[in-house]
Amino acid sequence: MVRKVVGIEYDADVGAPKVTVKAVGKAAESIIEERRATDDKRLVENKELLDALFSVPLDDIVDDSLFEVIAILLVHIYDLNSFLKGNNAT
Repeated sequence: MVRKVVGIEYDADVGAPKVTVKAVGKAAESIIEERRATDDKRLVENKELLDALFSVPLDDIVDDSLFEVIAILLVHIYDLNSFLKGNNAT
């Protein structure tokens, strides 16, 4: 099975998340291994979301149909990272 990875980040200037990384095969495996080797918990595995995001061109904002799910995901990741760092403000 050929692995794929997509990276997203919130672009405050645009007010929407955008695709910042796309990789396939060995490059994707390398990114996944790097993320798993750190304390960074922002690696999410979801095939349907991956497939949908992989169709978004690099450096483009996420389609409106995906905006809500990405916003929820980013909030969850932010909260998880805050919790793991001991900032239980949520």
